[in-house]
This record gives sequence, C-alpha cells and structure tokens, in this order.
Amino acid sequence: MFSGNRRNPFRANHRVRRFVGDERGQATLEYVLLLAIVVAIFLILKRTLFPVIRGMSERFSSQLQRMWNPEGLHKINIGR
Repeated sequence: MFSGNRRNPFRANHRVRRFVGDERGQATLEYVLLLAIVVAIFLILKRTLFPVIRGMSERFSSQLQRMWNPEGLHKINIGR
C-alpha cells in the first residue's frame, strides 16, 4: 500500500500517541514545575516583603539607639 519513498501518516500518529502516553518523565516534570513555582513566589516576596522587614528592622534599631544613654548605660522608659 505505501511505498518505501513515502512517509506513513499513521506511523507518525502512533509516535505522537506513544510519546504522550509515556509517563516516565512525569514525576521529574512535576518537580521542575513545583521548583519553578517556589522560585517565582520567592522572587515576588523578595520584592514586596523584604523592604517591609528591612523598614521594621530599621525602626527597631532606631528605638534601641534612642534608649541608649551617652554614658553607655541602658535606660528603659516604662512610662512613669
């Protein structure tokens, strides 16, 4: 029916079905996709959350500096 010079369209269809049905690399692909999602979330949080944490740290540091006495003694104001 098909000569050796022409390509068999059914053979290509069989290869595609066999490739899609093969599940050997599925777990690896799932891990790669999961890792990509984790990296994307980290990059988003890096841009938004880290500046907030840095600002909180700077405010806390400045409050500690205001409580420090020039003589080097620690003075805590307790509201009396």
